[in-house]
Amino acid sequence: MPSLLKFQVTRIYMVPGVKRIEIKQNGLRGTLFIPSGKGPFPGVITMFGGLPGTLEFKAALFASNGIAAFALAFFGMEGLPNNFFALEMD
Repeated sequence: MPSLLKFQVTRIYMVPGVKRIEIKQNGLRGTLFIPSGKGPFPGVITMFGGLPGTLEFKAALFASNGIAAFALAFFGMEGLPNNFFALEMD
């Protein structure tokens, strides 16, 4: 039977004007998202522990709503441990 319904979902995580800045210095890796407009802005750090790298969409969504956000990577990227189990917790 042919489908009677068709729909499309569009998700926008980062609105125009948000600045995306990759950070790679002094052992710190991640992506900073800064809202458009004049600051100061409140800020958050987003982290994800299940996969290597970052999940930037969450940080982009915060910045799109006026909150500066840093998507922190703590393994699985250049200059960081390859996996979660190789992390040194001090």
